[in-house]
Amino acid sequence: MFEYGDSAFALEQGSIEMRDLVELGRVIQDPSVRRRSEQDISIADLTGVAVQDMAIAELALQGLRST
Repeated sequence: MFEYGDSAFALEQGSIEMRDLVELGRVIQDPSVRRRSEQDISIADLTGVAVQDMAIAELALQGLRST
């Protein structure tokens, strides 16, 4: 699950640990796992979610066409 993308790199480098990672669905369901202070950092690593990649690409393309 965390073999690709920015999360995998940070795990390999020792910058973060598995316990630091929280899936987006859990964040939505359980407010207690959200940021607790301004010093907490949130990063969305959407690696491997092709449907989201396609939606983002479509929005980018629409933005280019409208300029």
